[in-house]
Amino acid sequence: MTTKISPPFTTFFTFTSPFSLSGFPALPLSLSLSLTMGALGWTWLPRIFAALLLISGGVFAAEIQTTLDGPFEPVTVPFDVALRGHAVDLPPTDPRVVKRVGGLEPEQISISLSSEGAIWITWIT
Repeated sequence: MTTKISPPFTTFFTFTSPFSLSGFPALPLSLSLSLTMGALGWTWLPRIFAALLLISGGVFAAEIQTTLDGPFEPVTVPFDVALRGHAVDLPPTDPRVVKRVGGLEPEQISISLSSEGAIWITWIT
């Protein structure tokens, strides 16, 4: 970042950053800004600095890794029992989950139309 002081209370900021999108070559990005001491005074300076950081990619420097980036070391963390909440496991004798059919009779049957002349019939025993 370059700062040039010219006539009183006027400051010029010139910012140049190589900015590239993934898959595209780096494009030169230039931003010139003139601040004049006015009703707001220097309250614009922090906002402009934050905007320049965002434009330069300083905040977005890290990318989300994918499996295409290569093998990674596995990370194991302890299980947080607070995540379970108020879940209650049902016993196999509970009427909501007890098997209502005997032997190898199907519990659920699904019929799906595959094409004009074919259907799929699936079942769960």
